Amino acid sequence: MTNPADRPAESDGTTADAGPIDPPTATPFAAPPPSYWSTPPPIMSGPAPGYAYVGFWRRFVAALIDGFLLTIVSYAIFIPMLLGSFGSADIGLLGSRNAYSIDPVTGLAVASPAAMAVLGRMMGQMFLAIGIILLVQALYFVILWTWRGATLGQMALGVEIRNEADGRRISFGRSLLRYLGYLISSWILGIGFIWVAFDRRKQGWHDKIAGTVVVRRMN
Repeated sequence: MTNPADRPAESDGTTADAGPIDPPTATPFAAPPPSYWSTPPPIMSGPAPGYAYVGFWRRFVAALIDGFLLTIVSYAIFIPMLLGSFGSADIGLLGSRNAYSIDPVTGLAVASPAAMAVLGRMMGQMFLAIGIILLVQALYFVILWTWRGATLGQMALGVEIRNEADGRRISFGRSLLRYLGYLISSWILGIGFIWVAFDRRKQGWHDKIAGTVVVRRMN
């Protein structure tokens, strides 16, 4: 038989030379910084500390200011283009009896070839002026959103357009996409703009399309 004293001692976590061996501890990973702009906590009233979302009425007043400025520019383009292409002879022709004649078959007034030429030129100038005005309006919004982060009306009220993902100013491509969304928001009775009043982050349809938020700095 084997003597029990000759058996090896069972390990109990100790050694003859040292005390208990502590198990290795895992190093915790550092928590990532909060992404305020993309997922704001429910308790916050804005996208990031020091900022607040801009509501419907402040944005509406800013739009009125922009609309007033663009109306002045539009008239400054439209009136000279429309009237500058007509001489006194053209205006006199349209107001004279020679501009129209009565069709003996239908009994309706028919414009003379000379009057039709004047009217055709008038319509051409009108459509050209409207096209230039629409282009100027698009450039007004897109360039200012890209360059300054806001239009003149928005700057007057402390409003800024930011990228909803990281809070940076938007690029030219995103500004162009936002303007296209701007047109979509206005097509159906302006519902895309009214949406701002009910959205949690105060985004209109154009903001959702372009991935933008409208904010202001808190004092």
